[in-house]
Amino acid sequence: MDRFIRGVLISLVSVLYVHTGHAAQTGTMGLAEGRAASTQCPNKTYLAGFAVQYDAVMSGLHPYCVNMAPDGSWSGGAQIHLDRPMSEANLGGMRKDLFCPMDFYALGFRGKSHVYGVHAIMHFTLTCQNLKTGALWEHTVGPPGNPSLTEWRGDRCADDAVADGVFGLVNGGTIIQFGFSCAQTQPAAKLARTNKKMRMGAAQGLGVFAVPTIQSPAQGARFFSYTSVPIKIAAPKGVAPVSYLVSLERKNAQGLWTLVTNLPVGAAEASSPSGYLGWGAAGSGRGPAMIAGPGTYRVSAQVSSPRQTEWSPPMEFVVTDPNKAIRKAPKMFGR
Repeated sequence: MDRFIRGVLISLVSVLYVHTGHAAQTGTMGLAEGRAASTQCPNKTYLAGFAVQYDAVMSGLHPYCVNMAPDGSWSGGAQIHLDRPMSEANLGGMRKDLFCPMDFYALGFRGKSHVYGVHAIMHFTLTCQNLKTGALWEHTVGPPGNPSLTEWRGDRCADDAVADGVFGLVNGGTIIQFGFSCAQTQPAAKLARTNKKMRMGAAQGLGVFAVPTIQSPAQGARFFSYTSVPIKIAAPKGVAPVSYLVSLERKNAQGLWTLVTNLPVGAAEASSPSGYLGWGAAGSGRGPAMIAGPGTYRVSAQVSSPRQTEWSPPMEFVVTDPNKAIRKAPKMFGR
């Protein structure tokens, strides 16, 4: 019966998050025992960390929340909401802040819980992300000594979201199970609105929301490192571009896209048979942002003059080192 009641409570918490406009929830870490508890950032703000009462275990979680600007940076300062605790705070211990740096938001978590007694979360790592750079930052709180703990992989919000609340299970005030509610970021929401306008414009035969088309590199194309990557762009219907702005991004070790460089490119060169060839090849005086090192990239473009358009859908391509067979081939013919 206790398990049935806990299941109903967890389901009610899930329904609450669906109806308050959350994009999704992460998975949870910790054992499924205790009563359901949650806290959420108000007024469509985002989680910038939280404060807990900590005495080897976590309790009394209070969220730090902040507004997000359209470019993903903080809009104003973060504020702690002492009137929104996830649970009551246990007696003893001291307050610990797991707080993201400026322009970072709570993204993911992992941790460890005690193996006997009350299976409290005792070791916790918060992962924060900067939406403009893709950089990650972590902060950890844990008990002294070496107690017996069960390690949990934790989870994180989706690529287009960050946390805006916490849910889970508690025993008294002690947190037993932990998860994030996640909301779509402002940059992702802006892109979704732009795509919707583009679809509406296309359906109505309008050119107002038209965007350029990346003709080269093609989706999934492969190039050798340190050589020019042809960037060829077709003008949007009904627009006579003078120049484009081309954005090149690279996927980092965490699987996140980070900006390499933005390139101003003349329309005549971009639409020429060879396309723009100014990015990729190594050469004297060329900085790393202009050289195609091995990795996974994507390119998008917008008309910058005479009238700015929205960004085109990105084309993803791969840059690899020439294989050994190609490097050795000239020697086979005595050259």
